[in-house]
Amino acid sequence: MADLAFYRKYRPSKFTNLVGQPPIQKTLLNAIKSGHLSHAYLFCGPRGTGKTTTARLVAKAINCIAPDPNGESCNKCEYCTLMNQGNCVDLIEIDAASNRGIDEIRDLREKIKFSPNQTPHKVYIIDEVHMLTTPAFNALLKTLEEPPAHAYFVLATTEVHKVPETIISRCQRFDFRRIDEESIIDRLKYIATQEKIKYEDEALTWIAQSAEGGMRDAINLFEQIIEDQKLTTKHVKEILGVSSHDNAKKLFQSLEKQDLKTALAEIQGLHQEGHDLYQFSREFMTYLRRQLLDAIGKPELAKKYIYWIDLFQTATIELKDTLIAQLPLEIAILKACFIEEENKTNWFTTILKGNKEESPTQETKPIIPKKIEENGLQSLPDESNHLHQTPTSKTPPPVLSLNEIKINFQRILEQINTPSVRQSFNTGIITQIQENAIHIEFQSKFHLEKVNTTINKALIENAFEKIFNQKIRLECRQSKMENLVDQTLEIFGGEILD
Repeated sequence: MADLAFYRKYRPSKFTNLVGQPPIQKTLLNAIKSGHLSHAYLFCGPRGTGKTTTARLVAKAINCIAPDPNGESCNKCEYCTLMNQGNCVDLIEIDAASNRGIDEIRDLREKIKFSPNQTPHKVYIIDEVHMLTTPAFNALLKTLEEPPAHAYFVLATTEVHKVPETIISRCQRFDFRRIDEESIIDRLKYIATQEKIKYEDEALTWIAQSAEGGMRDAINLFEQIIEDQKLTTKHVKEILGVSSHDNAKKLFQSLEKQDLKTALAEIQGLHQEGHDLYQFSREFMTYLRRQLLDAIGKPELAKKYIYWIDLFQTATIELKDTLIAQLPLEIAILKACFIEEENKTNWFTTILKGNKEESPTQETKPIIPKKIEENGLQSLPDESNHLHQTPTSKTPPPVLSLNEIKINFQRILEQINTPSVRQSFNTGIITQIQENAIHIEFQSKFHLEKVNTTINKALIENAFEKIFNQKIRLECRQSKMENLVDQTLEIFGGEILD
């Protein structure tokens, strides 16, 4: 046992030791106790939440000779011993990620006909079942419809939406939830005590937060970070690349003061020190959430924090798919510092004005790339009466041109009722207007995919029709990376390092 990884060494051997899934634990124990077990189960949920462990507990309970009054396996009979030692040939585990074809399922169907060798029942655990091919699913379906009396199935998946409804309908489904941080911490404390490891409570908290509800991930990380039978907060932070609460507080205070230079410098400093910006963004989101809860009853303040949360939520998602590590957070900071509440969708307008009355602590004005200034959706609208005109039946609709779109752009945005779609659309750059087709490029794949769905495109095209009294077609694509890099350099230059 000493050479086993902790997650295997401390894998629950009874349902009562299963952490974080009390409803599933109770339901399965009642089924075992009453003898009403299903021949097929489907366990769904995030990785590391106990799906495979529970499947093994079910297999053991099905075969146990002397379960206790609550339905728990005795862990002493020959069948329980075989399964605990991993030597039971009638417990067949199949990884569908590497055995996903119809040949493997046909082989299963042939062998399932034969009686068990060691135990009263055969149990098949198919992990990541969503990876099976369509022909393989069809072959499995026939077995699930009429399984032999001696055979049971437990299917496990992290992506249940990829499992055919015909399969789901023939299983009893259980949805595993992410394990709460308190339960993870308690389990880590238990392991630390058993292994005689000294630990700091804050260190365990950081590990639990990093695991995102996955017990296996938390235990693996815990084992990896241990140093000389000790676990310190400092060492955990170094390994995880996390920042302190103070960093989140400093960024928040900079945003409150609209101090762009300090806010951008904070992100640059974290990046240079090797901190994980994705992890920091998650920490900052948690900090913002606390501020929002404290602002309940103060509508204007709450409105601002909700907007910031939306900005940094988008930035956090984009951090996973960016070539410039700091860029998503820097853009979120720019928007948070310069967007007025009543004009938040046209954020470059405020930046271009850049006077001290609107942002007292601003020391420098960001430079707007010529391409965005000339062609971008974020261009400053002309100070023209056109902005307030509403096309009527007596007034001919304006010509669909770049200039007219710029003049009426704020009104177009106001017609898009979904904030996230409006925000993503506002990041695009118009490259061409051809007859009634508007060609738009997006630097971010996330924003492109957001706008380019059938429903969201229809929302935007409808907004144009309301303003221009004519139908348009939106053509979206991702811009070339060279343009992104050029614009980024032109926007940020060397100002952050001053």
